[in-house]
Amino acid sequence: EMLMANDETDADQQPPLDRIGAVLDIQAFSFLQGGLEASRNNIYSSLQPSNLHNRRAVSNHKQAYESYPVEYPLLYDPQTAGGLLFFVDAEYAPTFQQDLLASGLFPSTAIVGEVVAFDGTCENGLCTIASGNKMTGERIRIQL
Repeated sequence: EMLMANDETDADQQPPLDRIGAVLDIQAFSFLQGGLEASRNNIYSSLQPSNLHNRRAVSNHKQAYESYPVEYPLLYDPQTAGGLLFFVDAEYAPTFQQDLLASGLFPSTAIVGEVVAFDGTCENGLCTIASGNKMTGERIRIQL
């Protein structure tokens, strides 16, 4: 949903910005030990299967699942996928991260990925949850 925001014309009818996607580094995410244990035992919340439909937006879903069979499903579990994400210019991300930690309000932070260009070549008529039936495409890739 956030990745699609650039695709639309704004209120002033300005042309859309460049289309964007994301590359996620699953090893940079902090997972709770209890969540990892539950995932190892195939225990998920009742809403996880609905959220799992969003895997269609991941261009390398099968490889990500094979590489991270415990961690990857947790990205779709609403109990663990509710972390706060900020999109910050890469130039300022380390300073922003340090400022968050220094504030004392956030016990941990992580840079979990990067925004990349999306050329739309993998759309395949794909719509994901919360897309409002708009073409979302395979905008996300998991770094293996």
